[in-house]
Amino acid sequence: MAWPTAEFGAIGPEGAVRLGYKRELDAIEDPVEQEGEFRRLVDD
Repeated sequence: MAWPTAEFGAIGPEGAVRLGYKRELDAIEDPVEQEGEFRRLVDD
């Protein structure tokens, strides 16, 4: 439900995780571990 003038934009799960969990992912220093956590969150 939205106002008649509302605009919707689609965002995929990868983008949503990158935006929603930015702080948590940035706190992980190891790039391999960071990618693993990112994949786990996307899969959830």
